[in-house]
Amino acid sequence: SSGINAEWGLKVNIKKTAVLVFNASGRKLLESESLVYGNMVIPSVREYCYLGTTFSISGSMKTNQAQLRMKGLRAYFSLKNSIDVTSIDKTAILKLHDSLILPVVSCGCQVWLPRTQLMKCLTEDYKKADKEVLSAIARDPMENLHLSLLKWTLGVRKRTANIPIWGDSGRCPIGTQMIKLLVDFHNRLVLLDDANSTHIVRHAFIEQVNLGLEWYPAVKATLR
Repeated sequence: SSGINAEWGLKVNIKKTAVLVFNASGRKLLESESLVYGNMVIPSVREYCYLGTTFSISGSMKTNQAQLRMKGLRAYFSLKNSIDVTSIDKTAILKLHDSLILPVVSCGCQVWLPRTQLMKCLTEDYKKADKEVLSAIARDPMENLHLSLLKWTLGVRKRTANIPIWGDSGRCPIGTQMIKLLVDFHNRLVLLDDANSTHIVRHAFIEQVNLGLEWYPAVKATLR
């Protein structure tokens, strides 16, 4: 409340404060009349960006992925405009990608990665040929961006088949690097639980496990 903030000398930036009322359809923008600051009712919004991750009222992370991809595209075009691909070693370009673009598109991947096409391909019981699975992975927004950079680096056309691009560049789909971040995050949560930590993220993790929510089963399937 505003009284507590005044007592502790805290200031609330109302312009950056909002309410997100989740609903499965994502069609209704529900107002929360109970959350007020002073005499001001905090407005409800359809989506909100917190620490680089965009949450939507439907609970879907597609908007977040689209926005991260746009940020990654800007970083990609900035890289293209800054270097001459013919005068620099391709290994160096890929290292620049991992240093400048990967951190942008993987922001918060520990939360949203389990909902991506890549995770579905790796964790579900796919009864498809390897080529079909790889085609599905290539349609993932982040991997599509990754393939664009690889094709530019190798100097081939955009419509060049994807499988030879992975092979010639010696790269795996970008999601495999994100999976390591996800697994490391999971392992830290397990350590917090083992230590009976009072940290709020540990309690959120326990809820995921006990309720069998979407995130935990996907991570568990990956660990198998």
